[in-house]
Amino acid sequence: MAKHCPICNRSSADVPFHGEFCRYCTEDKLSGKISAKAELDICKRCGLLRVGKAFVRLEGRNVQKVVERAVKGYGVRLVDFGEDYALVEFTEEDEHGRVSVEKRIPLSRKKVLCDTCFKKAASYYEAIFQLRGSTTKGWRMIKSLENYLKANDGFISKVEENDNGLDVYISNKKLAAAFLNFARASFKASYTLYGMRGGKRIYRNTYAIRL
Repeated sequence: MAKHCPICNRSSADVPFHGEFCRYCTEDKLSGKISAKAELDICKRCGLLRVGKAFVRLEGRNVQKVVERAVKGYGVRLVDFGEDYALVEFTEEDEHGRVSVEKRIPLSRKKVLCDTCFKKAASYYEAIFQLRGSTTKGWRMIKSLENYLKANDGFISKVEENDNGLDVYISNKKLAAAFLNFARASFKASYTLYGMRGGKRIYRNTYAIRL
């Protein structure tokens, strides 16, 4: 025997039902329960998106992670997004099965600075290469170093040219040491105390390199 939806009076002979209600009214009820919105934290310099503690590319799968964090109790699948909206498929399950609905939710954007861009703005560095000898070879090494650091989320803070040669300031001392090993460069190392962190002494590394 056919049953009728108590909201719209549609018949189960004509449309699928979800419990006592037709599919359409069930979807409308689900849509009405959802009042979600999400905010994207985007680095104003490099355009990366913050997801948790990490900064990643601004693309659909990462925007979906932000939406998932903002919405609790529903399955979430991002269908599309724009400057100020996200089209999301929300899914809810109960004893009658699963019901899904697409809904457009507000999407705001907040300008922030990622850790890397913050350090660049502050000219942060942990190591110095003192390149001595051929300036031409020095700039060639700097280009190779720049590519190596870029591939490993590091950067050159600044390069100073003086009477003795080139001084290169590098964001990460571990990457600086790894590059020297990669380039099979000969060097003399020295270490300068520049602060304390968590009760531990923090040193900057200086590498004198003869070209």
